[in-house]
Amino acid sequence: MATTTQPLTFQQIIARHTPTLSAAAYTNLGPLTPTSFIQQLEEAYEAFSTGSTLHREGTAFEAALTHLTDAIELDDSDPDKGVLLRNADRHLSQVDPSDF
Repeated sequence: MATTTQPLTFQQIIARHTPTLSAAAYTNLGPLTPTSFIQQLEEAYEAFSTGSTLHREGTAFEAALTHLTDAIELDDSDPDKGVLLRNADRHLSQVDPSDF
């Protein structure tokens, strides 16, 4: 029997990865909306994308940012949204909060 997985939601992405963004920002970001999460992710990307020893993290943030920016525009019923959220989750999972 084939198994089905529940699609990820923005809320799950936020819950999983806010600790990483908080570590990158050196502050507790508290509760975030999808829009504010994307804004924090963009700030983290900009901080670590160039001239940083954490360039790999900046690259992961950039990829996740691209996927989430595209996903936020889609309706929840659009199957592409689930793909984009999974891809963003995969990239964000590559970043270890203890790196900051």
